[in-house]
Amino acid sequence: MSSVSVTALLIRLVLSLGVVIVLMAALAKVARGRMGRSTGRRRDPSLQLQVLSRQTIGKNASVLLVRAGDRGLLLGVTEHNVSLITETELTAAPVDEAPAPARAPGLAPPWNMVVQRVRELTVRRA
Repeated sequence: MSSVSVTALLIRLVLSLGVVIVLMAALAKVARGRMGRSTGRRRDPSLQLQVLSRQTIGKNASVLLVRAGDRGLLLGVTEHNVSLITETELTAAPVDEAPAPARAPGLAPPWNMVVQRVRELTVRRA
C-alpha cells in the first residue's frame, strides 16, 4: 500500500469540490440565460398570464380566472386535466366596482358575472 498523507487527500478533496461548485455555478448561469430569464429582454404584455381568482370546488378540482393579455379565461382545473370553460373580454374595472350596465343579447358576459355564476353552481348546501 502506498503511504498518502491525510493532508494531501484533504487538499485534493477541497480542490475537487471547488471545481465542481464553480462548474455548477457556470452551468446555472448559462441555463438561466437560455431559459429567457435575462433582464435585458422586454416581454410582450399580451403574452403574460396572471391568475386573478381561484375557487376550489373539490379535493382536486378548482376553477381559475386567468388574464391572458386583454382576454379572461375561466379554466376548470383537475388533477389530470385543464379545460377552458369560457373566454371573455376583460375590462379595466375591478370586480368591486358598480355592476356593468345591461348588455346586448348574444354578447359574452363579463368575467365577474361568469365567476359569480360558477360560484353559485358550485356552492355546497347543507
